[in-house]
Amino acid sequence: MKRHILNHPLFKWMLGPVETQVKIIGFQQTAQAIMKRSSAKIYTLNKTSELQQILRDKPVVVVANHPTSPAVLALIATLQDRPDFRLIISSKFVGNSPVLDLYLLPAYIQHHFTSKRNPLLDAIFGKYIHGLTPEQEHVKNRETISNAAKHLADGGIVVLFPGYPERDGGNWYRGVGHLLTESKRNDAVIVAAHIQEHAWIEYVRLFPGIGHILPPISITFATPLYMRDVIVLDPKTLTKRIETHYQTLIATK
Repeated sequence: MKRHILNHPLFKWMLGPVETQVKIIGFQQTAQAIMKRSSAKIYTLNKTSELQQILRDKPVVVVANHPTSPAVLALIATLQDRPDFRLIISSKFVGNSPVLDLYLLPAYIQHHFTSKRNPLLDAIFGKYIHGLTPEQEHVKNRETISNAAKHLADGGIVVLFPGYPERDGGNWYRGVGHLLTESKRNDAVIVAAHIQEHAWIEYVRLFPGIGHILPPISITFATPLYMRDVIVLDPKTLTKRIETHYQTLIATK
């Protein structure tokens, strides 16, 4: 029987209520409820009326940094609520719940951490992680990108973190470029966001009311980048163009 890290009793206890809430109100509204329950202060910059309309109605790819998981929830909570939301996320969070899986697309990234694995964590959680070879992960990631491209082609919104996990040289992974080119949606819009938070305290941010004494999370949005204005032919060049757009955003902060 295939095991997953979320089958561990600790994670089941933590995520059971979340699954129930997602079933009732949806993924994005659940993220909003979690942030509200913790009294988190989230400041958004450059979220213009034009951007809000894009996030609500257009085929969109949102690219952002990935400092911590609570920060990702904060980003999701600031986006316009829509039923065609999809999040590309680590594969260990996918395949455990049919409710959550409606919104999630798996990214197979474990081979990036082979040299950084913690023996203690492996001893506790190792049997719950289903390992694949780098070649197998590559094939599955191609499937995920194709599914995301189909979703974008149907007019949906996809959120992903092309710089996570960090790679040598700091360049983004080319999945976002493949996603956009495969979708063939020239009317798609790329929205870059930078999440600024305080990593050392982020995991206590989920406790009810704790946000009253914690500093805020700040999310800055870049000017929307329209595919019709991006003249590139290959996924690698397109990815680099989007990464440069994001780097320009954080350089001006």
